[in-house]
Amino acid sequence: MENSTEIVSFVLAMYGNMGHLKYLYFTLALLFYVSVILANTVVIIIIYMNRNLHEPMYLFLCSLFVNEIYGSTSMLP
Repeated sequence: MENSTEIVSFVLAMYGNMGHLKYLYFTLALLFYVSVILANTVVIIIIYMNRNLHEPMYLFLCSLFVNEIYGSTSMLP
C-alpha cells in the first residue's frame, strides 16, 4: 500500500470574504500607514533643522527612520 496525496490546486488567499469589514480594515491600515510616515518625517525634519542634533548618533537614527519609511511603504500598502 502506498501513501500518496495528489494536490489539484493551490490558492494563496490571505483575505477571504470579509464582507463590509474590508472598509474598516482598509481605513485602519491607511491611518496606521499615514501615522508612521508622518511621525518618521517629523523626526527626520527635526534632526535636519536642529544644528545641535548633527551628531553621529542622530544621523544614525535619521537613517533608521528613512529605512522605516521604505520598509513600511513596501510592507503596508
